[in-house]
Amino acid sequence: MPRLLPGTDLRGLPLSPAEAFIVSRVDGVTSVADISEQTGKSLEVVSALLDRLVALGALSLENPPPTAPRASPAPAPRPSGSLRVGPIVETSALLDVRHPAASLYDPAELDEAVDIDLPRRRQILDLYYHLDELDHYQLFGIDPSADKKAVKSAYFEVVNVFHPDRYFGKNVGSFKPKLEKVFARLTESYNVLSRSQSRAEYDAYLTAQSRTRAFDAGQSESAAHQAAMQEVMRRIQAEASVEARRTSAAPAPPPPPLGRAHQSLSPAPSPGSQPSLRPSASLRPTDPEERRRALARKLGRPGSAQSQERDAVEAESEHRRVAEENSARQTWAADELKRRYQERMQQARGRQVDVYTRAAKQALEKGDNVGAANALRIAVSLSPEDPALTERLNEVASRARVDLSKSYLEQAEYEERDEKWLAAAKSYARVLAGRPEAKIYDRVAHCLLSGSGDLREAGEMAKKAVLMRPDSAAYRVTLARFYLKAGMKQSAEGELSRAATLAPTDDKVTDWVRRLKRELG
Repeated sequence: MPRLLPGTDLRGLPLSPAEAFIVSRVDGVTSVADISEQTGKSLEVVSALLDRLVALGALSLENPPPTAPRASPAPAPRPSGSLRVGPIVETSALLDVRHPAASLYDPAELDEAVDIDLPRRRQILDLYYHLDELDHYQLFGIDPSADKKAVKSAYFEVVNVFHPDRYFGKNVGSFKPKLEKVFARLTESYNVLSRSQSRAEYDAYLTAQSRTRAFDAGQSESAAHQAAMQEVMRRIQAEASVEARRTSAAPAPPPPPLGRAHQSLSPAPSPGSQPSLRPSASLRPTDPEERRRALARKLGRPGSAQSQERDAVEAESEHRRVAEENSARQTWAADELKRRYQERMQQARGRQVDVYTRAAKQALEKGDNVGAANALRIAVSLSPEDPALTERLNEVASRARVDLSKSYLEQAEYEERDEKWLAAAKSYARVLAGRPEAKIYDRVAHCLLSGSGDLREAGEMAKKAVLMRPDSAAYRVTLARFYLKAGMKQSAEGELSRAATLAPTDDKVTDWVRRLKRELG
């Protein structure tokens, strides 16, 4: 029974379309076999995809309780030539099962007095709050290989549920803007997927995104990397436990003998060495009177009151000595157990470092710098004190960024055409790691200014572009846009004058100069 892990950010994971398609079926009540049946994929394929999702830290696989009642099966959708998924299938099970999207909105939104039944309210909220996470295919619940007919059928089937006109004359309250936003996104997705050229561009964008996400997911601060590290540490602890059970049958070295000499333990100087003993003092009686009293005690002769008092003192001293010996033995045993556990953990950690360094080597042999960088990043997390390993990671990661520059650029250009300004600015900024060019600095600044992003960063990027290419009129226009937004009108006028001088016949530059001068008044 696959279940989504609490707090999982699916957007931050490098999911392939097939993996995203499978994860959309995970609702906490559908078994692996049921997912296989519903998606039309073989059990082996579904199991492999779910294992990959487990490794990414997206979900867990659990055995359902034997006595748990079987959830009511979801009603079969109308034939559409494609496979239905996710939020548009209404089922009474939604009343009893907490949907993974429920944490994204206030449950009080479900209590609003509107003319929409509870299951439909859940559907609207679940899809509305997931819009930013779903690509066009996931939104319609279809496989990326679906043909145009399947896309059209899926669109009209979804619109039948979420079209605002369906609720004409009803009191829908705050659900009205949500329905309108969902419908707008559905229409946008359909327009992209229904045309061959736009769909090809979108597929290329998803391919580029999947390559870059694999590298981004390996970053030390990412949720996917943290999930991978948790899984590695679980394996290390499991290996250490297995080794502990294997060695528990072997007789452990006995604790050092402690006698009347009140011998004390010295700490082990290094792992694997035996604790040494150092006698603190000798209590062998040397005084003649003491020897007589000892002999009298052996012969059972009663001593004087003074002798009896001394005997009591000696008995108390003997009691303390025995207690100290027992405490010393317990301390030695605890230290020995701790030392052995640390040794086993260190050995298991070293084996995992070897596993990931070998994986990185194999990836490099195939020319996969991204896979090698991700493997080395885990190895460095396990062995941060190894400078050679850290240096190797930096070298491979640098090559991976250069390799990914083209993918980041394709992703940024598509996002810019789609007017997703801040996403485009972020993608362009990642291009800079492999291609620190004036054009890329200018595009970062342009997208930040168009999307009301960080103004300071936009200014820094625009200035770098002009410094690298002072003869570019277009870059000076971008810098003038920054100065104008920052309220630096004189600097903006100066850059516009230079731009007009550099490109007096460039219609695009001339148009920008005219527009900005109007804003300057």
